[in-house]
Amino acid sequence: MSDKAYLLCLRTVDTYYSMIVPGSTKSNCSACGNSVYISPESLKVKEDRGALVLCMQCSVEYIRTARDEDPLEAFVFTQGQVEEAKKMRETKHENIQRN
Repeated sequence: MSDKAYLLCLRTVDTYYSMIVPGSTKSNCSACGNSVYISPESLKVKEDRGALVLCMQCSVEYIRTARDEDPLEAFVFTQGQVEEAKKMRETKHENIQRN
C-alpha cells in the first residue's frame, strides 16, 4: 500500500443515501472516475492532507485486495466533519417531527 491518504465518498448515483451535506461539491473517484459528493469539511481534509478521493465501492475493492503486509490506516474524523454529521442528524430529526 502506498503512503497516500484516501477520502471515502458517496457516489452521486447512490441517491438512496440521501444524507448529502449542504454545501457539498462534486468530484470524481480517483480509481473509477464516478462522480462523488464531498462535504465542505471533507474538502478541507482533501486539501490539507493531499488525500485522493475514492468512492465507497472502490474503497471496498482497495481494502479487499490489499496485501496482508500493507497496513491499512484510517484518519479520525476532524471536529468539522463531526459537526457536519451532528447537524445532518438534527436536521433529519426535525424534518421527521414536522411530518
